Amino acid sequence: MIIGTLRHPIEIHADTTTQTATGEITHTWASIGTDWASIRTLSARELQASAQIYGEASHEIRVRYRSDITVDRTRRIVLGSRTFEVNGVDNIEQRNAELRLLCKEIV
Repeated sequence: MIIGTLRHPIEIHADTTTQTATGEITHTWASIGTDWASIRTLSARELQASAQIYGEASHEIRVRYRSDITVDRTRRIVLGSRTFEVNGVDNIEQRNAELRLLCKEIV
């Protein structure tokens, strides 16, 4: 991992559920941490290849290893006003040093 490429400050959000006084369950996003990341748009060839494995993915985000990032749609990445849904998580070479996240930008 080249640390100099991690130049984008991101927030990692988790889906949390709370119950109101009337018993209604509400879903909100809570920040569970911040990190530095590299973000790049996938090329047309990479989009086609990733669609076969991960469905819809438009961006690749690389971060230092974190055990709390999962693919079960309870996590999302926020970069300024942009929000990304995590579609795939790859632990590079299973070294617990770097994660490659295939993400779809939510409009």
